[in-house]
Amino acid sequence: MRQIKNIIISLILIFIASSGLVAKDDKIKRNSVYVEFLGTGLGFSLNGETLIKSNLSLRVGLAYAIWGAGYILSSTYLIGKDKNHFEVGLSLSYMSFASLFGGGTSSQLIPGGILGYRYQPKKTGGFFFRATFTPFVVIKKNEYQEIDYNTGQLEIKTDYIYEFQPWGGVSVGFCF
Repeated sequence: MRQIKNIIISLILIFIASSGLVAKDDKIKRNSVYVEFLGTGLGFSLNGETLIKSNLSLRVGLAYAIWGAGYILSSTYLIGKDKNHFEVGLSLSYMSFASLFGGGTSSQLIPGGILGYRYQPKKTGGFFFRATFTPFVVIKKNEYQEIDYNTGQLEIKTDYIYEFQPWGGVSVGFCF
């Protein structure tokens, strides 16, 4: 039931992203639907994307990995003409992870970058392909106990650790 709810929410977001925000141009096939392996979804993701301008895209996706599931938002800028493009952009993934040792789940926002190659025939539509470098940052909360030597009290302290993770992905689908 929860997976169906996630799919419905994702489809609504794709529809919203591809409708009112886009300046219509009948000569350009602006919408893409594709699957991504690894990449910003960390495992497998189903994505919808639209070109807001001929060189600026907005993407929403539903991600699934063995250890969790979540949503993806990203935007990329396309450099190049015709079918071949270099893309650069930013992503934000919201993932809910299952605990491997014991019950419960944890959720996390994961910011990332996108650099890569994109094959997208904008005028004819059809086959869509991406190969991207998608590094991301894992933000870990570290809680520990420390004695305050002035008061002699035990205090709980919190630090945040930022870990850079190199990553990449491959996407295939179609544009229309």
